[in-house]
Amino acid sequence: MGGTNANVPPTRTVVDSSPSYGRRLRVPSRTQRTPTDREHTVTALPADLQADEPLIPMPALTPGALRTAVESLTPSRMPTFISDLVDATTRAQQLQSFAPLRSFVHTWGVFVAIQRYPSRAARLRHLEDVVSAGETDPTAAIAEIRKIHADAEAEAGL
Repeated sequence: MGGTNANVPPTRTVVDSSPSYGRRLRVPSRTQRTPTDREHTVTALPADLQADEPLIPMPALTPGALRTAVESLTPSRMPTFISDLVDATTRAQQLQSFAPLRSFVHTWGVFVAIQRYPSRAARLRHLEDVVSAGETDPTAAIAEIRKIHADAEAEAGL
């Protein structure tokens, strides 16, 4: 049980240590992890996966498909996903409107579109860190953050 299997290809693990979406994004990093990091493990990836390849196909923009994608990409975000879905459903019932559900799907669709690409997610995290640090003029970083979000929206069909 404790040995390694020579027939198994090397893998990398993607980790997400983010708080909730919309407040502060953290992105997957590609590092070798041990099984003790399971609570943060997103998925084991083949070692030859390129940084600009999507980890998963873009899911349909439905709560169920987005849930599956979030579970696959960033399982640590599931409590936030569920909470946001419950809140959106409750608000939709109270307002007798689909607007809260459309907003939920939009927010999480963009999140998944960004997280599917480790390089895009890493760049977004770096830019957010630049803005948060407040050490330099954030204008260029903010413009690039907007572009990343706009590209993700277009990719998701939003």
